[in-house]
Amino acid sequence: MKTNNYELNRRQLLQGILSGVGASLSLAACANVQLFPDSSEFTPSFYTESEFKALSRLADLILPRTETPGAIDAGVPGFMDQLMTDWASSETQEKHRHGLHDVMQQLADNTSFTEASDQTALLRLEKFDHDSFAAGEIASSPESVAYKEIKSIIVRAYFTSELGATQELEWIPVPGRWDPAVPITSLAMSHRSSESQNAV
Repeated sequence: MKTNNYELNRRQLLQGILSGVGASLSLAACANVQLFPDSSEFTPSFYTESEFKALSRLADLILPRTETPGAIDAGVPGFMDQLMTDWASSETQEKHRHGLHDVMQQLADNTSFTEASDQTALLRLEKFDHDSFAAGEIASSPESVAYKEIKSIIVRAYFTSELGATQELEWIPVPGRWDPAVPITSLAMSHRSSESQNAV
């Protein structure tokens, strides 16, 4: 049975995320698991209530809902909880938890990151994001390194989800009908001519 490119890309992304957290399980072991649960009805196993709330706000500000679904719609926080609970190594779990706390402390001011208004939280995150990536790998503080790792998981998880892959990336299983008699336009002729000239 053929597997479409969408499923192949999702599996490759997911395998990369699992490998990154020291997972020993294969994707076959995840076949019957709902990887991206509904965040509104999800009870975390790895994160505490406050940690999950912090992670959810971070994910929501990094990938908010616009004309396409955001990270919360795609179930990214729930996926990350399962990632840490079921697949991450104990070393990665400890590092990730400490990193999340470091990031939340960095984003706190007179109020915590989770209790701040949306505008205040966004301004703090934008500044921290800019400073974290502008510093470079050598000069990065531990909290900046942790933030970049968490952000990477959030983004990759989002595009691994069905909503992120099919609506944000606008994956189309059959891009238009098959027509064996499409006229060659001048643009196509020009492109083919350029390819011929560049061929070795």
